[in-house]
Amino acid sequence: CPTAKTPQDWVIHTEHTRTLANIISQSRLTTHRTTGTLIAHVPRPLPLQDPIIRWICGDPSDIDDRTDAYVDGSIKNAKWTPLCTAGAAIVIVNPRGHLTAAATIRLPSTVATAAEAELWALDLLLALSAVKPRRVFTDCKSILTSAKQGPVATCSASSPLAASWTRIAASIDGDYDNLLRRLVWAPAHQSAAKALQSTRSDGQPMTITDWRANEAADVLAKAGADVRKPMPAAVAFLRLA
Repeated sequence: CPTAKTPQDWVIHTEHTRTLANIISQSRLTTHRTTGTLIAHVPRPLPLQDPIIRWICGDPSDIDDRTDAYVDGSIKNAKWTPLCTAGAAIVIVNPRGHLTAAATIRLPSTVATAAEAELWALDLLLALSAVKPRRVFTDCKSILTSAKQGPVATCSASSPLAASWTRIAASIDGDYDNLLRRLVWAPAHQSAAKALQSTRSDGQPMTITDWRANEAADVLAKAGADVRKPMPAAVAFLRLA
């Protein structure tokens, strides 16, 4: 390329670039400058094969057909797949709006999107509860959209989340209509004032209980993703790169 420069002619433009140049070896810096390729060894989190659930309060026995469940999923460092960590949460509220059970979940290393993390939360909720909750609230619209397509579409080999949907189908005996009657989308990541002006997918207005339970689920899902997160120095290095 006629515009390529030798290492001696290279211009370091930003403070971040100078910082990166000071912490990598000379040979790697030369390779980076002349080819645009950066090679670095970055420690990754230990792999996790199965979900780990920790109940902060209550347990699955507190779930019945009078309670409402709120699920959420969270992804950290999704930009770098080897460093990606995922968490999920289940929050159970009784008919009076009181918290009766809550769990934070560490998800397997293969989970790479927030939608997949939230689907894992729904999967585990249905698998752990002998009696299904009255309603299940999610802030992930794609879960409702997928459920409306039925088991043939969601469990097919071409579906990227077929494994989770297959487990869900087994938990509900393939009764997607019953699942859809329980599933409710509720907006999240809003102030309480704004949330109370919003409407859920069932046409009902958001309540303060919905907002509080969604907020709790969000915090617990992020906590699950944080347990296995990579060293801050590794993430900082990649951001410099």
